[in-house]
Amino acid sequence: MRPPALALDDTPMLPVIEHAVDFVTREGWDPEIVVLLQPTSPMRIPAHVRSAVETLRTSGADSVVTVVELPRHQSPDYVMRIDEGRLVPFLAEGTRVTRRQDARPAFVRDGSVYAFWTKTLREARSIYGHTCCPLVIPADQSVTIDTPGDWQEAERRLAARST
Repeated sequence: MRPPALALDDTPMLPVIEHAVDFVTREGWDPEIVVLLQPTSPMRIPAHVRSAVETLRTSGADSVVTVVELPRHQSPDYVMRIDEGRLVPFLAEGTRVTRRQDARPAFVRDGSVYAFWTKTLREARSIYGHTCCPLVIPADQSVTIDTPGDWQEAERRLAARST
């Protein structure tokens, strides 16, 4: 069981994972690979997990993380910010991007699968390490539940998938 100090709403994930790995190690099992499957990503399918572990084993990377491509209008090349009341490109090179179709592809971690070596966790004190490989999954296979609206969207997609 997770200690109360690691079960708060604002508890970071890293100490929780370190605790779990330390616990199973003390119980006599020293895992080579850790796979984090967050409950806030219910669209995950077994193929995502298998692909992440296979990529970890064959890539030479420290970790593998599922990502989805952002719509081009959300690319940092196309995104703007407000600076002292003026609208300016978020990135300096964004001044050259005037059409969203010209924005470079950008990706966001979707939280479905994180696979990493236990040695990465112990040596780097990170689930990413120095070399993190992306596992790109289709956006329609990803939803992250952070709000009641996300929950409703997850239920809608899961219901559609089961029919």
